[in-house]
Amino acid sequence: MHHREDKDRPDGKNYVFPGGRLNAADLPPAQRGPEALPELFQSASPLAMGYLPKTLERELNEELKLVVGEDYSYEDFMTLLPFRQVEGARNNHALTEYGIKIFQVRLTLKGEAALYDRVCNEPGRFSWFSAEDLTRQTLPDGRSAYIDALKSALGDEVQPTLEKAPDSSSFTPRFSGENQLLTIPSSPDRPFLFGKTGKETTIQLAMTNDQWGLLFTLAWYRKGLELKLGSKEISLLPSGWVRLNDPSQMVEAKQFASVLADAGLPLIEITGDVYLRIAVGKSNLFFDDELYSYSLNREGDSDGILDVSTHALSTRWGTIHSSKAAVPITKNICRVIVAIQQGLDPVSQPNIRGEDLQRDLREKIDTRTRQIGLRKFIRIDSGQHIIAPASAA
Repeated sequence: MHHREDKDRPDGKNYVFPGGRLNAADLPPAQRGPEALPELFQSASPLAMGYLPKTLERELNEELKLVVGEDYSYEDFMTLLPFRQVEGARNNHALTEYGIKIFQVRLTLKGEAALYDRVCNEPGRFSWFSAEDLTRQTLPDGRSAYIDALKSALGDEVQPTLEKAPDSSSFTPRFSGENQLLTIPSSPDRPFLFGKTGKETTIQLAMTNDQWGLLFTLAWYRKGLELKLGSKEISLLPSGWVRLNDPSQMVEAKQFASVLADAGLPLIEITGDVYLRIAVGKSNLFFDDELYSYSLNREGDSDGILDVSTHALSTRWGTIHSSKAAVPITKNICRVIVAIQQGLDPVSQPNIRGEDLQRDLREKIDTRTRQIGLRKFIRIDSGQHIIAPASAA
């Protein structure tokens, strides 16, 4: 939402959708004279409504610096019923009628990254509202959204209507599905792992420490894990985008992206000469087992808590902070872990229920540890159960 430029409005609702009102510049020259006024001032004027796309293009350029065709495309989303309200400042009030069109915007890669960059650089001018926030029209900090016309037209359907709108992001993961999972190495000399868990292909690629560090930073940030920047050469933007502020570093990043693509790993997406991100969705992105450790906490032969955490790691670009998953597990799974620690086959132990064991491990453990980037806690290698991370004990 964009901060309202009209500061004299008394109602205090201070954020609106980017956009604005039709003005003469949006009309063709032949329609700008006084003879067009009667037609323009009709209720729901076809002339005025017909040129609102031009208003959109002008306003998005003025407010967001976005250029149609280069940064975005758009199409009609909905036309609201005429909205009437008495408004004005001080002692000047009038009954005003608005004809309003809402458009669905589809950002290009460049437009998306540039928009995020602008929003981050001007936090007072822009604010994020979810569909749920818009239903309430307020954020906890007091910022409020002026969507009275939308609420008048849709009533209780504001949230479901907005949630049905297609995503404006143009991000399409280059890898998707369980057969295209990717593990990022924890150091330059470690391999990538690509493919379905348990059937991964090893890809060894020569990387400099800076190349690996940049890729690891992009992947860690895309996964949504905590990252503390250590360099002004890089700025973090939403949705996994980063901005490289040193042109020479961008040249090197482009060269590295080409090397990865030639190796069958088109991982880095670059646009606008300064923006890049890893082109892998969160759910397909994992990190080397060597980055993780675990501890099992329980009293006696009981249920317990499995703590899985990452090690802190530093690159030229910043510090990867330790992330942790505390996973409640059943007595049976605790026994499985203890058996593996003792070098025993858990399936053959009389006190362990082996039926549906893999499903239980996947549902109870892996769904939680995948959130911090660990592919699988217990692997099977040559018929033997192995705990992937090292014990912290």
